[in-house]
Amino acid sequence: MFLTIIAGVTIFVVSQFILKLILEPIVELKETLGEVSSLFLREQSSFINNNVNKDVQNEVIRLSSMILAKKQAILLYSIFARILRMPSESNLIEGCRSLNLISYLVIKNSSNALQRKSHTREIYEEMKLVSKRLKIQITYNERIET
Repeated sequence: MFLTIIAGVTIFVVSQFILKLILEPIVELKETLGEVSSLFLREQSSFINNNVNKDVQNEVIRLSSMILAKKQAILLYSIFARILRMPSESNLIEGCRSLNLISYLVIKNSSNALQRKSHTREIYEEMKLVSKRLKIQITYNERIET
């Protein structure tokens, strides 16, 4: 009887450990990646036309930092990333770097039409890199490769 109680408590503690320190942070990271996808799909024309407002720009920066913060909370991320087919640690960092670059490129301080057009091309290329690195869909006309 006593052994059964100890086994039950041990299983409960181990399951809570796995749930709180591994599974819940993974779900939170996936939700944040979903928010990035949602933002880019919702504001796709603004990004492509280099016509993003300050709130959207700040949201890109916020989501970029949240991805890295959520990744830090996951114990043994590299192992679980392979098992669950999530982006590798280096791809997460590079994806966030691309998000930060996009947030910089969409600043509306350039009145030169040629320079804005150049930024538009750069923004689109960085969006494709974000999609590939973070394994998310951020445009309606492309499928990401896994």
